[in-house]
Amino acid sequence: MALPFIAGLATAAFLFPSWRRSTYTQSEDREYYDELDVPIKPRSGAVFGIAWFILYILLSISIGVWFAKSNDAVLESSIYTTTYIFVLVNFVANKLWDVLFFEYRNKIAAVVDAAILWITAIVVVALWANTDASYTVPIVLWSIYIVWLTYAMVLSIWIAAKGSPKATWGDPNYGQAVMNGET
Repeated sequence: MALPFIAGLATAAFLFPSWRRSTYTQSEDREYYDELDVPIKPRSGAVFGIAWFILYILLSISIGVWFAKSNDAVLESSIYTTTYIFVLVNFVANKLWDVLFFEYRNKIAAVVDAAILWITAIVVVALWANTDASYTVPIVLWSIYIVWLTYAMVLSIWIAAKGSPKATWGDPNYGQAVMNGET
């Protein structure tokens, strides 16, 4: 019984720094995001922080339930190992997105990372759905996560394609701006 609790706590501890960053506590990150041309811009950066906080709680619960529902046969199976690897890849990609987008300001890499997040989340749900154990709770919680990741990926693509305050697709200097890494 302690293993699921520890797994959920470890998940929360791993993801907490990402949530903390997503609250836009860094003023330069907030200024950068405010300059971008995005189709939907929340009035407050706290919207993303609150959303990610809730998602991280749901992900932590789902991991705890996954461990709790896994019997010895499942734990020793290759599907468990495969699922575990995809979950880890997803969590690492999740932490990496903020670094790529805000620290390196590399929008294309952030889009690739968002795609990796989305694909790995779908694979995890598919793997859970194809096991003998009943993983309804983790599947539902990760499905909510996939909906959010879909929004995040579309927003990342939009920003990469059009969101630069310095140059846009229609700007005659756009090609040079891309070459200089200014977009």
